[in-house]
Amino acid sequence: MKLLITGSHGLVGTNIIPVLSSHFDIVPLDIEEWDIIDRNAGEHILQSHKPQVLINLAAMTDVDGCEDRQEMAQKINSDGPATVAELCKTFNIPLIHFSTDYVFDGEKTLPYTEEDIPHPMSIYGATKLSGERHIQEIHPLSIIIRAQWIYGHGGDNFISKVTRIARETGAATVVDDQWGAPTYAKDLAEPIRRLVEKGKPGIYNIAKQRFLQLV
Repeated sequence: MKLLITGSHGLVGTNIIPVLSSHFDIVPLDIEEWDIIDRNAGEHILQSHKPQVLINLAAMTDVDGCEDRQEMAQKINSDGPATVAELCKTFNIPLIHFSTDYVFDGEKTLPYTEEDIPHPMSIYGATKLSGERHIQEIHPLSIIIRAQWIYGHGGDNFISKVTRIARETGAATVVDDQWGAPTYAKDLAEPIRRLVEKGKPGIYNIAKQRFLQLV
């Protein structure tokens, strides 16, 4: 089975592609090969590669940067997924799209479920939620994955930032009012493999052990 993966050079793509490559034929593309806002480029790519599944990892994930560049965040996190969904529907390709826990407000004291109503508190969360909704409207049989606190090799993340600051300054100060489930990026490969093979549409809030009970 051939999988086309956008945003392949990011933290998630860098970690999952080596694992998925042992199960599937992977076509990795980053913004240099396809800016997902570009519909014409997307048509050409899908016609050329003829993937059986498309995994969209392309996103603007810099939370503070999204606040400063709201128009760009809207284009990449909302308009881009809409374009991808339209193309996947046209070419009859299943779509797996990566979203985020930032679609929620963080006020709940228990883990969020797929039935909880999103209420983003940032431009990043709002644009990612908008992207989710575009996909659900355009290509409703798609799969949406929400993950949080992703860390691993090959990309900047919370753990790498804290480690770097501690090494440079001898100490690191962090907030103490946030709760989450750190997710090793490489561990996302197995849930993705299962979703590709089962093709079960819907929204999945991924925490590794819980996910293995759902699918």
